Amino acid sequence: MKKTHVTPAGQAIWPKLSQPETKFDADGVYETSLRLDAETGQKFLSMLEEKLEEHYAEENKRQGKQVKKGGISYKHVEVDGVATGELDFKFKMKALAGKKGQQWSQRPKLVDAKGTPIDPDKVSVGSGSKIKISYSIYPYYTAMVGAGLSLQLRAVQIIDLVEYAGSDGKSLGFTEEEGFEFTKEAEDDTFADADFS
Repeated sequence: MKKTHVTPAGQAIWPKLSQPETKFDADGVYETSLRLDAETGQKFLSMLEEKLEEHYAEENKRQGKQVKKGGISYKHVEVDGVATGELDFKFKMKALAGKKGQQWSQRPKLVDAKGTPIDPDKVSVGSGSKIKISYSIYPYYTAMVGAGLSLQLRAVQIIDLVEYAGSDGKSLGFTEEEGFEFTKEAEDDTFADADFS
């Protein structure tokens, strides 16, 4: 098993930690971005770039030629087209590990600020939560992409939880107004008097 590391504390961005994302992979992928401030993010990136250089040199040796250099999954944060200095790093874990015919299900372990395990089905981690991530660095090589690094999610420590609230009015930016109020009874009665015979 690859060595595990722990990130500095940062902000979870679009985390999918209780239920996997299936939009681009039918088997599902657990994922989150970790937003780090400029100074912390730059130190973290520098460490990863050193690891990438080592992997790139090893891959050149292995292939017996100079190969393409891949990348690290991160991006600079911008607000209205202006860079904030913060960096977002992407961490992923496949919901199904192993090769076809020998696959097993996996999911990231969640713990609270004190390290106590949390049932992932009992909590929904939302964007803005303060977290640390236990991860492995996975060096890869493909002819198309080159020699790159991916960050494999292992576990997440939730230091400050912001629960995912779904798309209710408040989360969409609306405030309460006087007027129409939807009730479950109104929905149930919609077709009560209709004659479909």
